[in-house]
Amino acid sequence: MEPKELKDYVDLIRGLDNDYLSFIRYLIDYQREHEHEWTDNSFGIESNKIRGLRPAHLHKLWDIGILDKVYDSNRYKTYRIVDIELLDKAMAILTEEFVDGCGMFESLGDITDKIPPDLFDCILGLDDYKQIILRSVKADKPVHVLLTGPPATAKTLILTELERLPGVTRVVGSSASKSGLLDELFNARPRFLIYDEIDKCSPKDLSVLLELQEKQRVTETKHGKTRTIPLSCWVYATANDITRIPEENLSRFMVLHFKEYSEEEFLRTAEFVLIKREGAEELLAGYIAKKVWNELDSGDIRDAIRISRLAKAEQEVDVIVKALGKTGG
Repeated sequence: MEPKELKDYVDLIRGLDNDYLSFIRYLIDYQREHEHEWTDNSFGIESNKIRGLRPAHLHKLWDIGILDKVYDSNRYKTYRIVDIELLDKAMAILTEEFVDGCGMFESLGDITDKIPPDLFDCILGLDDYKQIILRSVKADKPVHVLLTGPPATAKTLILTELERLPGVTRVVGSSASKSGLLDELFNARPRFLIYDEIDKCSPKDLSVLLELQEKQRVTETKHGKTRTIPLSCWVYATANDITRIPEENLSRFMVLHFKEYSEEEFLRTAEFVLIKREGAEELLAGYIAKKVWNELDSGDIRDAIRISRLAKAEQEVDVIVKALGKTGG
C-alpha cells in the first residue's frame, strides 16, 4: 500500500532493515542534487550509479511505494522518490532515534555504551581537550577534530586511544597505501576515521576528505563510471604544520593546539602509559621514562613504548638506550 501521510512513512521505514535506511537517506540527497539534470521522464535513480545499491533494493522500495518507476527496459530501470518532502520529514524523525554511521543506523545509546570507560585515562592533564573530543565522539552528527602542534606531544597518543572505539579505520599520511584513502573508505565504511599526519597526505586524499566532511559521502569516477556511497564519518586527524593544509580542508575541523611536554608531564605520562597500556612494572616504567628523557633527549612517548616492549629489566633498558644514543635515537 502506497504511503499517504507522514505517519505512514515513519511506520514504513522504521520497519526496514538498517541498510535500507542508509540508502534512503542517500537517495533523498541524490535526487535533490540531480533532478535538475533529468530533462525528460525517463531519467532518474539507477542502481549502477551507486556502489552497494543493487536493483533488488530499488525494486523493494518501489514495491512498498517509496519509489516510482519512471523507466523500465531490459537494459536498465530508473526510479524517482514519490514524495520526497514527506520521506525527508520521516527520516528526520528517525534520525532522532538513530545515528547514521558506517553505512548503517546505530542507536546513540549503543555507541555510547561501546566507548571504553577508561578512554584517555592514560593521558594526564589536557582535561579540556579530552572533554571536547569525547563530546564529539558522542555527538549525533559528525564533529571533526584536528590536533596540531610540534612532534612528541600528546597528539598521536590521543589518536591511539581513539583507535579503541568501534568502527575505526586508521591512515597515516606519510605512508598511505597506493590505493589511497578512497578505497579504504569504500571497503571499511568506518564510523571513525583516524588520520595521522594529515599535513603529509596527498592532494587526492584531501579532496576525498573534503567531500566526506562536507556531504557525508564518498565518490569515485573511473573509466566513465561513478560509484558513490553515503558515509556519516567522524574524522580525527593530527598535523605538525597546519600551513600545509588547504584552507577549505582546515575550515572543516575544530582545531586543538598542543604544546611540548614539560619534563614532569612527560615522566608522569610515559610511566602511566607503560603501566596501564603496556603492562610494565611500576619501577621499570619509571626507569624507562627517565632514560628516554635524560639520555635520549626525547619527549616522545612512542620511544618509551618501543623500549618497554624490548626490555624487561633495567640492564636491558641500559643496553638499548646506549645503542640508540650511538645511532642518534
